[in-house]
Amino acid sequence: MLSRKPAPRKTIRRAGRDWIQAKLRPARRPPGPALFVKDPANPSCTNDYIVFTINTPGGATHFNIIAFNNLYVNTANNGLCAGTRPSILFAYNASTAGVTGEVGLNGSPVISLDGTLIAFVENVAGGGVTNRGYFHVLK
Repeated sequence: MLSRKPAPRKTIRRAGRDWIQAKLRPARRPPGPALFVKDPANPSCTNDYIVFTINTPGGATHFNIIAFNNLYVNTANNGLCAGTRPSILFAYNASTAGVTGEVGLNGSPVISLDGTLIAFVENVAGGGVTNRGYFHVLK
C-alpha cells in the first residue's frame, strides 16, 4: 500500500504596516485623503482634486485642511498636466475660532458627488466635556 504525503503547509505572510502608521502615535496618524475625479474617462488638471485634513490645531499662520489639483504631473514635466508638482487649490485653518481644547481635524474628509462640498469633523476636548465633535462643510 502506498502512503500519501501530506500537502505542504502554506505560509501566510501578514501585510507589512505602512511606515507612517508604524512611526506615529495613534493620535497623530494622518487620516486618509478624499479624491474627487469629475470624469474618470477624461482626467482634468483643474477639476480633479485631492483634499487632506491635518490632525493639528489650526492657527493664524498655519492650516489644517489643504487641497491640491493639477494632479497628473511628474518630475520630468511631461505628464498630462503642465508642471512638475501639483498645485495648491486651497489651504484653510478650519478650526472653530476661540474653542478651548481644539485638537485638530482627526477624520478623513468626505467630498459630495458633484465635488462642490467637503465635509469633515473637528475634534475638541476639555471644557467639562471629554470629547466634542464639530461637523464642518466647506462650500
